[in-house]
Amino acid sequence: MRFHRLLPRVTTHAPIPSAFSENMSVCPHFLMARPLRTQDRRSTALVEGKFRKEMPAPITLLMPWITKSWKGPNPNVVEDETRSVNRGTHSRGEAGLSLIEVAIVVAILLIVIAIAIPQAIRARRALRAISDARGIASQLALAKMRAANGFTRTRLNCREDTRSCQIEVCTSKGASACNTFTAEGGPFLLSDEMSFGFGGISTPAGSQTTIQNSNLIIFNSRSFPIDNSGAPTGTYAVYIRNEAGDTYAVSVFASGRIAVWRYNNGAWIAQ
Repeated sequence: MRFHRLLPRVTTHAPIPSAFSENMSVCPHFLMARPLRTQDRRSTALVEGKFRKEMPAPITLLMPWITKSWKGPNPNVVEDETRSVNRGTHSRGEAGLSLIEVAIVVAILLIVIAIAIPQAIRARRALRAISDARGIASQLALAKMRAANGFTRTRLNCREDTRSCQIEVCTSKGASACNTFTAEGGPFLLSDEMSFGFGGISTPAGSQTTIQNSNLIIFNSRSFPIDNSGAPTGTYAVYIRNEAGDTYAVSVFASGRIAVWRYNNGAWIAQ
C-alpha cells in the first residue's frame, strides 16, 4: 500500500497556475514532470482535477505556498515600504539646520577667512618683490650680452623717481669713456608697492663694502663691470623693498656674476 494513501486528504481551493497545468503533466509523487504531447493534452479542468486527486497530502499542504510564489511579491507591501521610506526622507528634509548650527558654520568660515587673507596678501607681496629682483637681474644680464655683442659699453640706469631701470648703449666713444648713452628697448618698471632702497639695513649684499644703491651699472665690451674711469669694480648693487619691509638686492661681482639676495634675520640669503 502506498504511503500517501494512508494520510488524510486535505483539499485546497488555491488555484493551479494555468500555464503550469497546460504545459506539464504531474505524476502522483510531484517529483517528475514531462511535457504534454499534442495528442495527449487534456483540458485545463481535467489536468487540475487529476493533480488534486493524485497529489500526496504533504504536497497538498504546500499548495497555498506554491500558488503564492507564482503570484510574485505583494505590490501593496512594496508600496507601503516605498511610502514609508519617502515619508521618512521628506520629514527629515523638512527639519533642515537650526539657527545655532548655521551660526557655528558662519563663525568657522569667518575665522578661516581672517587667517587666510593676511597670509595671501603677504605671499603676494613677497612674490612681487622676488619677481622684480629677478627682473632687474635679467636686465643686467641683457646689458652684459649687449656690450659683448656690440663690442661697446652698456649700462643699466635705475631711477628712483620713475621706479624703473633702462638699458642704455654707448653710441659715442671718447678716449677713455663713453660720451653718449642711448636708451635701447623699453624700461623695466617695478611692481606696485615696490621702490628702490634698503630701509634701515646696514649690511651690504654681495661683494659691496659699503651699502649703497647703485643707480648706474656699467659694463665694458668684455662684459665686466667697470666704474666711470674704466677700472673693474665689484661694488655694484641694487636694493628694492616693499611696504611690508621685505628687502631684496641684486649685486654684480667683479667677475661679472649676477646674484639675487633676500634679507632675512640680519643676513643676506642667496636666492
